Amino acid sequence: MKMIQIVAVIFLVMCLYCSRDFGSQPAHASFDDLTAAEANVLESSDRFGFALFQKLAETESEKNLFLSPLSVSMAMAMAYNGAENQTAAELKNTLGYEGFSQKELNQAYKLLAEKLLDSDPLVRFEIANSIWYRQDFKVKEAFLNLNRTYFDAMVKALDFGSSDALPTINGWVENKTHGKIAKIIDRIDPFAVMFLINAIYFKGDWTYAFNEENTRDDTFFAPDQEYPCKMMKQKNEFRYGENEKVQLVELPYGNGQFAMTVVLPNPEYDLSGIVAGLTLDTLQSWSNSMSEQSGTVLLPQFKIEYEKDLNDVLQALGIEDAFKADRADFSAISDANDLYIDKVKHKSYVRVDEQGTEAAAVTSVEFRVTSVPAEKEFYIKSDRPFLFFIQAKSTGSLLFMGTVYVPESDESSGE
Repeated sequence: MKMIQIVAVIFLVMCLYCSRDFGSQPAHASFDDLTAAEANVLESSDRFGFALFQKLAETESEKNLFLSPLSVSMAMAMAYNGAENQTAAELKNTLGYEGFSQKELNQAYKLLAEKLLDSDPLVRFEIANSIWYRQDFKVKEAFLNLNRTYFDAMVKALDFGSSDALPTINGWVENKTHGKIAKIIDRIDPFAVMFLINAIYFKGDWTYAFNEENTRDDTFFAPDQEYPCKMMKQKNEFRYGENEKVQLVELPYGNGQFAMTVVLPNPEYDLSGIVAGLTLDTLQSWSNSMSEQSGTVLLPQFKIEYEKDLNDVLQALGIEDAFKADRADFSAISDANDLYIDKVKHKSYVRVDEQGTEAAAVTSVEFRVTSVPAEKEFYIKSDRPFLFFIQAKSTGSLLFMGTVYVPESDESSGE
């Protein structure tokens, strides 16, 4: 059944800055103390994610859409650590990394992740990164070390031809998303040599839970159809704002370091038009105009499972060479001159009910080459006694067989 359309701009902005005073509740790490570099990286991630969201909304009009900008940007940042020259320039420009050195960017992501993970003990928020590569594919240690150091990436070489490889990678994904996303890879292509994977998991109870006794059967009015839904309801004090186009309400989780902002278009405006014309600056301006007010919130329960290959939209945003075998330059990953990104895939899950929100997202960046990696070269030096035999290949008949203990030339052979 087609689910709730307003989710397109229910920004589960898990990095949203919250300034609410929760009285006696203990204070924990605040996003207000971000360094300038961290704040700039966060804004770059948000702007990239917002642009990605709008591009997807253009192609999936009036469909549920849910993604994690942070997951996509972190996966692409790991890939950026392996890019050079024009490929690096396109990634840098599209992801918003202008003005950052590689070290500044990596350090900012590392510190930002640490603060996100430690910001609210009442909210479960987890980030995991991994790099899986074909065991006979030579990967530069410097690239692996960068992602180990700054993204805490687990690195593992696998026999991609083994029947265990696919369940091993997908098992990691399922574990890191607590079973909400069972797999990110459907098959391992014979030419695939590496997967960079980011996984994010979020579970937060509302600061003010909805009472289940107040939940009623109701109707949700989509553009062309009506759907039954379970409508939750509560009256309380929340940050609220409104203008000629939308109403906004902020629903905090835990101690308030995470929140969901619901953006509801006024009846004379359609959601697709709001999304198409919205900018991140406008959304932030709307959020800044919100204030503590008493009121009633009605919100439907909903669950969304979303999956999308991001190749086309990323290329439309400006990342082109990375997807072309003859132009990609990932020489900081490997000396293979035909290494390129074959697929960027994103899967996400969200469930909202009376208690709170559970969400997960996984982004996979698949690298491949245009030719099968060469077999590992062998080395044999018969400088000690050995066995040999001669066969008739057509029948397998053994014609001659011998051992060599002392090689002799023709001149020295005996009678």
